[in-house]
Amino acid sequence: MIQQDMTKEYYFKELEEVILNEGNWNPNVFEVFNHEAGTGKSRFVQQLLGKMSKLNSYRVFYVQRFVRDDELLHTVQRINEFAEKEVAIPTNN
Repeated sequence: MIQQDMTKEYYFKELEEVILNEGNWNPNVFEVFNHEAGTGKSRFVQQLLGKMSKLNSYRVFYVQRFVRDDELLHTVQRINEFAEKEVAIPTNN
């Protein structure tokens, strides 16, 4: 269990570094985080996007697989709550 917690903690630190550190950004590459379901990465990223919107005005294209049960709208609401303003808008194409 300790090893799993350490791995998860490392993963979230790495995820935060990739998202918030401009030195890791590449305009020619989409970053894809393909880790197992249920780790909390989606909510963690949504929180980071809210935090990021407070620090600067960069734009982010956040893609999620599921639209069912208003999940897309819930995602937008969560990001906006973390941002403390409206920064996320839904699109379903």
